[in-house]
Amino acid sequence: MKKLIVILAVFAAGCGSAAAETEAKQSAAVMQESSSTVPASSEPAVLSLNLSSDDLSDGVWNSVIASNGSGQNLSPELSFDAVEGAEEYAVVMIDPDGNNWLHWIASGIKSTHLSQGENPGSYQGPYPPSGTHTYEVTVYALKAAPDALPGTFDAAGNNPEDLFAGMDTAGGSRGNVIVSETISGTYTAGN
Repeated sequence: MKKLIVILAVFAAGCGSAAAETEAKQSAAVMQESSSTVPASSEPAVLSLNLSSDDLSDGVWNSVIASNGSGQNLSPELSFDAVEGAEEYAVVMIDPDGNNWLHWIASGIKSTHLSQGENPGSYQGPYPPSGTHTYEVTVYALKAAPDALPGTFDAAGNNPEDLFAGMDTAGGSRGNVIVSETISGTYTAGN
């Protein structure tokens, strides 16, 4: 009987240590698997075009971009950073004070710098009937050419969300816009 108790005790001790060893190995495997699926940096990448214009100073557009007053109807100079994965860029200029009047729409832009007057699309400079209006220029970094240019050029009623949706659609699918950025400034009638 003593022999049986000793054998059972040795067996139980062996089973306990084997079970503990197995459990430790499983825990180590789970820990290793967990650490390999966590990204090195949990912070999302911040995309920015760093859009700027030499024709925008202290929140006021240079009058040379206007099509009335002392304007010459030259599209504004734009500079922005290249965006990884962008095949091309597009530009939109609207006047939200003029019921979202669409003054500039262009796509197929390959350069990250447009000189003053370099107009790759349709451009009609600011010409507010009276007072001061705000003009917003948005640059879109696109994966591919949009299926169609959205909006109605040189007309009111161009909803910014619809303009974005149009730029965001290529090959019949959404998700074409990588990032967009807007700068804005004012122009006063008669300047």
